Amino acid sequence: RNDENLKEKRKCNIQFTEQSKADFEKLPKDLIQDCIKQLEKLEHDIEVGKKLRNQQGRDLSSCRKLYFAEATYRIVYRELNDNTKLVLEIEKTPMPVAEIVAIGEREGMRVYKEASERISENAITQNKDYDK
Repeated sequence: RNDENLKEKRKCNIQFTEQSKADFEKLPKDLIQDCIKQLEKLEHDIEVGKKLRNQQGRDLSSCRKLYFAEATYRIVYRELNDNTKLVLEIEKTPMPVAEIVAIGEREGMRVYKEASERISENAITQNKDYDK
């Protein structure tokens, strides 16, 4: 038996950052539907994407990836831990949140570089109160 097939799928809410929203809006028009199909798969199973590890010295171990456009583009996302605000009324259990970190071309590892930089920037702004 394959335990992978037995694991329960976990539905999730998808959350874009300002940057990943801009990535989506910049996609060539002919790729948008393909991207949306992958996002719909993600909504039905937060673990559908393949786990990322170290990409050319960039630690993306908290992220997963989905492919689209004949595997030339990637959606890089991560599960947010702080999902206590989003509670399903019926079940009264928190629904996981998949944060879209970056959407872009795989070529030249660009999308992974973007994702890594964005995660680093977010870690800094979340952990330090510069203005207070």
